[in-house]
Amino acid sequence: MTINVVKSTSMPQIPLYSIMKLMIEFLYNLILSSYTKALFIICIVVFIIPINRAIAEMPTIILASDNRCPYSCNPQDPNPGYLVEMAQKIFEIYGIKVEYKLMPWADALKAVEEGKIDGVIGINDIGGRDLITSTTPQALTVNSVFTRVGTDWVYDEPESLAGKKIAMVLDYDIHNASIQQYITTNYLRDPWSFVVESGIDAVADSINSIVDKTSDVYIGCQEVVNYYLDSNNLNSKIKNCGKIEENSVPIYIAFSASSAKAAEYIKMLEDGMISIDTIGDLTSLKNKYQIAQ
Repeated sequence: MTINVVKSTSMPQIPLYSIMKLMIEFLYNLILSSYTKALFIICIVVFIIPINRAIAEMPTIILASDNRCPYSCNPQDPNPGYLVEMAQKIFEIYGIKVEYKLMPWADALKAVEEGKIDGVIGINDIGGRDLITSTTPQALTVNSVFTRVGTDWVYDEPESLAGKKIAMVLDYDIHNASIQQYITTNYLRDPWSFVVESGIDAVADSINSIVDKTSDVYIGCQEVVNYYLDSNNLNSKIKNCGKIEENSVPIYIAFSASSAKAAEYIKMLEDGMISIDTIGDLTSLKNKYQIAQ
């Protein structure tokens, strides 16, 4: 499918307080003496106070996703997710605060299309939805098939899924035409051969349905499944039994195409990714969340 891309020739303006904040942090780190640092802090209070006030008054965009660590996790957690922190760092450059909400994926897609939120985090393919993405994806992943440890079954093309009860998340796009066709055709023919999860923790529920033997397989993002297995000591119960394709799958932050500021947000996202990569923040985030370089 074709990904809709919006280009903008205008350069987003970087707020003065953002520049001031970066300059202050840079100068502070250059000063070695603790005593001098203390004096420095006192001297810049007159600047920090208006900066903090400006931050409190920053315009806000709302992005949403379901629980898909390491990309999008709990908003209350100090580690809200790789793509969440990426978005926060990028839009802060332009004086915009990112409010991240956790909600079922189908609800998030509906909310962004209805204009109730500004964007969604973690989409692979917008399909026919009224959404737009950047040219460059915010991350890359691999989709694999997972099943219980103890079975000799190995995934080999969609036809090998025959007779398997498939756990899936409502409105997830597998980003593979053959798999999508198999799921669509067989769901219409026999919906009872699928376990459809739709909550905030739909990925975890899908994986746990395999453990509980209410389903046989789950098809999804390898990094997300591995993160959940590692975090919950489930590697002895669930195994990867094959990639659905060798090519990497893109992951995007998508915005509503009907938003008047969508093109501007996309431009900020693209330029901001280059900026945080240049100063090393992107690498730091990848290391923090163990995302492949």
